[in-house]
Amino acid sequence: NQEAQLNQLKNQISPHFFFNSLNTLKSMIEENDKDSVDFILKLSFIYRQFLKDYEKPLTTLKEEIEFAKAYLAVLNARFEGALKVTFTIDDKLLQHKIPVFSLQVIIENIIKHNKISSQQPVGIDFTTHNSVLTVTNDLIHKNKNEESNKIGLANIESRYKLLGIETFKYQLTTDNFSVELPLLPNV
Repeated sequence: NQEAQLNQLKNQISPHFFFNSLNTLKSMIEENDKDSVDFILKLSFIYRQFLKDYEKPLTTLKEEIEFAKAYLAVLNARFEGALKVTFTIDDKLLQHKIPVFSLQVIIENIIKHNKISSQQPVGIDFTTHNSVLTVTNDLIHKNKNEESNKIGLANIESRYKLLGIETFKYQLTTDNFSVELPLLPNV
């Protein structure tokens, strides 16, 4: 029963990812962005990784960060470097486990809910401390609110609960939003 629930939750990610990627590509084409072909090639690589790892409930922090870096590279092509990303990761935690593609979902939420431009770049910090990965981003509110289906964070939280972990949390302040992802020891 838990495996069926986990698969159902993971199935919600695929359409979310595909929809947002197509919207990004649409914007690049409308703007005659010369990097749209490179974007398609990187997107193809990311989707191949997605299909390869789709069946796994967990992945190592190292693999999840590599995927997130590739995904952020695609997004930075779209936003012309307006994402200022830092990674401060304890190497001793790289083999710990994390729900697969959870960072991709968090990054999608950052893109969806912030106004991103070269005049107002959005900072995104990935840090580890005490077996927790924290993702913190600046808040630069859009003039109009995007409709939210609230699948992203609820999906990650449900996946942790299926693993028996209740310590997934997130926090909104006036200046930033942060998500704390517990890391599981690699057994």
